[in-house]
Amino acid sequence: VLAAVHNTASAFQVAPLSSSRPSVHLAISPLEEVTGDPFDSYTPGASTEVAVKQLSPGSGEGATEDDVLTVEYTGRLFANQKQFVKSKEDFAFKIGGGNVMPGFDKGLRGQKAGAKVTLRIPPKFAYGATGKGSSIAGGQIIPPNADLEFDIEVKKISSGIDGELEVFGKGRAAGLVVSFLLLAISPFLG
Repeated sequence: VLAAVHNTASAFQVAPLSSSRPSVHLAISPLEEVTGDPFDSYTPGASTEVAVKQLSPGSGEGATEDDVLTVEYTGRLFANQKQFVKSKEDFAFKIGGGNVMPGFDKGLRGQKAGAKVTLRIPPKFAYGATGKGSSIAGGQIIPPNADLEFDIEVKKISSGIDGELEVFGKGRAAGLVVSFLLLAISPFLG
C-alpha cells in the first residue's frame, strides 16, 4: 500500500494515496516533548544520569575540577522521600577529589557560589548495588540500588591553598601550626 506521511506540529499523519481508503492518524509526540526536562522526567531505576534542578543560580565563576565547594545539604531516598541525612555544619569537598559520591561531583560541577539546586542521583553515581552501611550521620540505611535526591546550597567556592584549608579545616590547620611552633621552641623552654 502506498502512503503519504505528513509531519504536523503535534503528530504524523499517514494517509493512503488512494482516496477509497480512510486516512490513518498516528499521534507521535515531537522529540522535544518526548525527551522533556531530565529532572521532571527522572525515573527511579531507569534514569542513568544525574538530573539537576536549578532553584537559584548563584553568582561568580562556576565550579571546575579541583575547586573546593563548601555546601549545606539534605539527602532523601527518592522512592519515599524519607530523609537520611542533613548536614549539621558546612561541608567542604574538592570536585574530582573522590571524597564524595560521583553524583555530587557531576551535579555540582559548574554551579556558582550561592546556587541552590536539587540533584536526583541514580544508583551508579551514588552507592550502587551495595547501598550504604548501617547509617550515615546517624540517619537511615540507604538500600542497594537506591535513587537519591539532595537539596544543596553552595555556600562558597575556593581554590588553591584556601581551598585545601577548607577541606582540611582551618581550625585543624591552626592547631597544627601551634603544635609545630611549640615543638620548635620547646628546647629553649628549659
